[in-house]
Amino acid sequence: PLFDPSAGSAGNPHAATYWQDVINKLAAKTGGPRQVVSPSMAQVAEPGASCIGVDPSVADNPKYCYGWLKAFKTATLALDCTDFQGKTTNCWDVIDAIQIHAYARTAAEVKEKIKGYETIFQEDFDGTNGRKKKTLWLTEV
Repeated sequence: PLFDPSAGSAGNPHAATYWQDVINKLAAKTGGPRQVVSPSMAQVAEPGASCIGVDPSVADNPKYCYGWLKAFKTATLALDCTDFQGKTTNCWDVIDAIQIHAYARTAAEVKEKIKGYETIFQEDFDGTNGRKKKTLWLTEV
């Protein structure tokens, strides 16, 4: 279910619902973390075939989920979380940094990947359209 970025259902939670649970538990702790990074992405930002309801262990199913973080954003925007200041917000805007991995052979490929994330998550990096401003964190190259 974690491959599926959606919320899932009451009896079958997926990544967004697990995220909501973790964030709300962290927010309830005093002296806990004060910043949150997104789940880490190694694939491109631009969505490909939907991976909602897809099990990658099943033969002929996609093994990668291109655009996973964008689908995760859509799902978490619809869920309520408590931020570290104790305020209710959506579960996407508790994130302070969007982290990505850029496994590539050339600097041009790394730059292309970063540009893709800048394009898809522009409102997050700018803090516009009601989004909390986030930074891009390149965690592995």
